[in-house]
Amino acid sequence: MLPARSAERAAVAGHGASDPGGCAPPGSPAIHTIELSKRYRSTVALAGLSMTVARGEVFGFLGPNGAGKTTTLRMLTTLLRPTSGTAMVAGADLLRVKGILNLIGEDAPVAVHGVHHVFHPPVQLDAWPDADRRSRIVFITRDIAPADLHASFVEHVGAARI
Repeated sequence: MLPARSAERAAVAGHGASDPGGCAPPGSPAIHTIELSKRYRSTVALAGLSMTVARGEVFGFLGPNGAGKTTTLRMLTTLLRPTSGTAMVAGADLLRVKGILNLIGEDAPVAVHGVHHVFHPPVQLDAWPDADRRSRIVFITRDIAPADLHASFVEHVGAARI
């Protein structure tokens, strides 16, 4: 539930489809947050949201303007970085990714970097740092199977380019 000023600010509705992406580990929740918060200077947009949404459950946010609905969804979809707290979607968490990639069709290397739920757009560098032209990438994860990580990476980068 949203950290609401009154009990009417959040509601759960019904049950429905199963995990559409099929990427959540068995038994893990589809969405899990712990003390998720967002602050803009002195304005608190979301304060300490802890919630669990089970796989297959349909969860709806209901509430007045300013209750934190949009802020929560933006953080869950990685469009907005939380001030504090943790959010996991599909029971997994990509904590950090950093690398330099040699992509087919590109003359210069491409750098990728992300921390928690904030991933920067890939950047084409001017030149390779040394003579080694191999792609090098490091993933630090929690509860993500290597095969799922590889499949997601290939989907986003393109199998024909790596």
